Amino acid sequence: MYKGVRKADQNNINSGKKLTKQEKWLLAIEKAADSAPPALKSYMNTLASLENIPTQEKRFRNFAANSLRLKKSDEKIVTQIWELLVKEKQKEIDASKQQSKEKAANTSEKESSAKISDSENSKDASDKEKSKSDTSNALPSYAKIKKTIKKVLKKSSNNKLKFKSLRKEVKESLLLKASNEAMKSTLMEMDDKKWKVLVKRIVEENPKKMKLDGKEVLLVEC
Repeated sequence: MYKGVRKADQNNINSGKKLTKQEKWLLAIEKAADSAPPALKSYMNTLASLENIPTQEKRFRNFAANSLRLKKSDEKIVTQIWELLVKEKQKEIDASKQQSKEKAANTSEKESSAKISDSENSKDASDKEKSKSDTSNALPSYAKIKKTIKKVLKKSSNNKLKFKSLRKEVKESLLLKASNEAMKSTLMEMDDKKWKVLVKRIVEENPKKMKLDGKEVLLVEC
């Protein structure tokens, strides 16, 4: 009697290993035994318990007739068994093709999603760079900020001013003389820490003209 999928075949199925041609054929026979009509059920159960069953029709017919002890007059039974197996095998082929199609569709969808994601990331990066560039272009030039620092220090008592006050007065002076609304907006919205770093860098990079002494900035060259 049929006792289900053979242990070796079941192990291959569970482990995800690729089945051999014979294992696929035996599996088709076992599945066909499950759905076989009553008239063929006992024959199919017997076949499902056998090994090394031929896959070619002519050899299968001889094998089935001998193994099932069928007479020449029972040729119709062998034909019905073969047709049942061919139908089951075609189901397996169709199912395999469907799985391949679904796998290909999933792969294509993932690749498409990845491309869209890459495109969006690229656009975001481009937008950020553009934003940085726009901000940079909207700021007064390095030379203009340096010139403004010198002017503010010249007007201050003893040509020196607290660094905090200097930053504030330089920004106010630049806002008054801003050449366009974009520059004015950028200066107003600029983070205090970034502005502090920028002014400090300009002072430190021009030691012959100005000097940071503790919390005060001195004008070296009037």
